[in-house]
Amino acid sequence: MRGSHDINGTMRLVCTTVGLIGLTAAVACAADIEVPGDYPTIQQALDAASDGMEIVVHPGVYHEAIDFGGRTVALVSSGGAAVTTIDGAGFATSTVKLGSGEGPETVLAGFTITGGTGTLRGFDFVGGGLYVNNVDLQLRDCVLEGNEADVGGGAWLLTSDAVIDRCVFRDNLATGLSTAGGGLFLSISSPMISHCRFENNEALSSGGAIGSNASDPVIRNCAFDGNIATHGAGMANLNSDPLLVGSTFRGNLADETYETNGGGIKSSMNSHPQVVNCILWDNVPSQIIDTGTSSTT
Repeated sequence: MRGSHDINGTMRLVCTTVGLIGLTAAVACAADIEVPGDYPTIQQALDAASDGMEIVVHPGVYHEAIDFGGRTVALVSSGGAAVTTIDGAGFATSTVKLGSGEGPETVLAGFTITGGTGTLRGFDFVGGGLYVNNVDLQLRDCVLEGNEADVGGGAWLLTSDAVIDRCVFRDNLATGLSTAGGGLFLSISSPMISHCRFENNEALSSGGAIGSNASDPVIRNCAFDGNIATHGAGMANLNSDPLLVGSTFRGNLADETYETNGGGIKSSMNSHPQVVNCILWDNVPSQIIDTGTSSTT
C-alpha cells in the first residue's frame, strides 16, 4: 500500500479492491512493511516503522497486544476483519493502544480486535479492545468484539476527534459503576461515527452501546440493536451534545424498574442531543428519556 495526500493533508491509502471478504473489501497493496513477511508480529512491525509508513498485515490470528508508540502510520489488513484478528487475550491490557502523540493520519483498518481487558487509568481499566488518548485516529472497517473493561469495553476515547467508519462493536462489556459504555465510551471527544453497528454490548451501569461524557459526537446511519444497560441501553449522554442522524435503535434493554431508565437513548445533566430522522422501536422501558433539552425531528 502506498499513501498519498489530498489537498487537506489527509493520507489516502491507494490500493486495488479485489473482492469482498466478510465486512471489508480485500485489497492488493504495495506495503512499506508486511506482516508476517518482514516481521512475524504486528508489534515488531510497528517498532520498526517510521512516520508515514504503511504496514500491511496478511490474514491470520495475531496473539498480541499492540501499542503504536507514537508512530503515525497506516496499519491495514490485506484480507479484512473476517480473516485478520488481533487477539489480546492473556495480556491483561488493551488489545490496541494509541496515546503517545500519534498524528491524525494514523489509520487502523480491517481488523477484528478482541480479548482486551483495558489499560489502568486512575482506578479504572479503560478501553478493553481499543485505548485512544488524545489521538484523532482513523478507524475503518474493524470489528471490536469480546472485549471487557471497567469503562469502554470495546473502545475508550479521550480528547479525540476520531473518524470511525463502517465498524462493528458487538458483545463487549463495561463493568464500571458510572456511565461506562459497553461498546464505546467517549470523554471530551467529538468523533465522526458513520455506518457502524452496535450489537449486544452491555454496561452494568449506563451506556450499553455508547456512553458519552462531555462529548459532541456526530453519529450518522448507524444501527443500535440488542444492547443492555441499567440506564441508556442504546446511548447514555452526560453533559453531551450529540447529533444523531438517520440511525436506528431497536430492541435495546434498560432496567425496567423505572420508565426513566431509557431503553433507547437517555440524556441527562445539561445534555442537548439532536435526534434527526432516526427510528426507535422495541426499546424497553422507553424510547428516549431526556432530562436535558433535546431537539428531535
